[in-house]
Amino acid sequence: MTRLQRYLDYRAICSGDAINAARADYQNVARERLIEKTLPEAWHRLVDDEDELLLELIGDRVESLCGYKPDPDMVMVGWDQSEPCGYRPSDRDGVQDRGIALRDRPQG
Repeated sequence: MTRLQRYLDYRAICSGDAINAARADYQNVARERLIEKTLPEAWHRLVDDEDELLLELIGDRVESLCGYKPDPDMVMVGWDQSEPCGYRPSDRDGVQDRGIALRDRPQG
């Protein structure tokens, strides 16, 4: 059933399911916007606080890609020279992942 059908179905309107579906879809969109707005701040706080786990994970990934593990200071220099929040993975199957789980998006 498409989103429009969920909103306009006679039985759904009478039972209140239509308004509940509209509210749920609105909340999902609002949640997605808030997450997208907050992600860059979360990234920058993790880096600014020099989160040890994050630095270790990035160092491990660098090592898996090139065979050498950078020290945490080198990771910080690499961070300063990049824009991780602007990074987009390659376009797989025509869908770009923007950090939002696609399964959570409203259907229709």
